[in-house]
Amino acid sequence: MNKWLDGITYHIDLQWWMLTIPGGFAILIDLMTVSSQSIKASWKTSVDSLMDE
Repeated sequence: MNKWLDGITYHIDLQWWMLTIPGGFAILIDLMTVSSQSIKASWKTSVDSLMDE
């Protein structure tokens, strides 16, 4: 990747945290979304779920 970036006039050095921190935030948002949907579904009765279908 460094050889490819050397040919570009304006470039930045990629660090490991530039990919892992946003990836961690994305995973955290995914887990919160799935958890909230699971909790919401578990509080509903099965009859309500069947009536919606």
